[in-house]
Amino acid sequence: MSLREVLKFIFFLFCSITTVFVVSVAILFRFIVERQVVLNEAFFIQVLAIALVCSLPTLVLVHKEFAKRKEVILRNVIHFILTISLMLGLLNHFNWFNAIFVTTSLIVFSIIYTIAQILWNMQSKTLANEFNKRIDELRNGESATHSS
Repeated sequence: MSLREVLKFIFFLFCSITTVFVVSVAILFRFIVERQVVLNEAFFIQVLAIALVCSLPTLVLVHKEFAKRKEVILRNVIHFILTISLMLGLLNHFNWFNAIFVTTSLIVFSIIYTIAQILWNMQSKTLANEFNKRIDELRNGESATHSS
């Protein structure tokens, strides 16, 4: 991946995390914590800070060469733990830390992370199947050309 592609991907994650986080906080505060959300400058800066910091661990997943399965799994585990740690640290720093909010945040984050991993794996398998199909087509075309 080029630097431009990595930055583009991180920006996409930043926007996605910001959107999901704002919606989750609004739902959580309204229905579970029963606390009023104050939409002021500080709230938006805190949400943007959390989204930015939670986007950066994605750099752990970026690598130039082909990675073995164990390395990919290890990188995903490190990414998950690092992101959770940073998120909890910022929630504590911004005084959003209470048992219900943290538990719900961990559950929502784990569900979203799992769904994202499943979608990513499905996309990777589809892409791999397309490549394999094209390689087979090229091989069949070459063997037909050589046998003539």
